[in-house]
Amino acid sequence: LGEEKRVMVTEGRHQGKIGNVVEITKRFGPKASEVIIKDEKDDEEFRTALDYVFVIGPDLELAR
Repeated sequence: LGEEKRVMVTEGRHQGKIGNVVEITKRFGPKASEVIIKDEKDDEEFRTALDYVFVIGPDLELAR
C-alpha cells in the first residue's frame, strides 16, 4: 500500500467507496492507523482506518 494507489474501502461508514490514497498516517498503540482517500466519484477526501482499505488495480471495473 502506498500513496497514489487505487483502493476500495471494505468496512465502516465509507464501505464500497473507491479512490486514490492521498496520505497514510501510521500509528502504534490503541489508535488505528489512518488513510486519507480521494473519492474518484466526487473528488471528496475522507479518512478511514488502514485496516479497512484493500488495494485494487487501475483496470478493475466494478458495477455500482
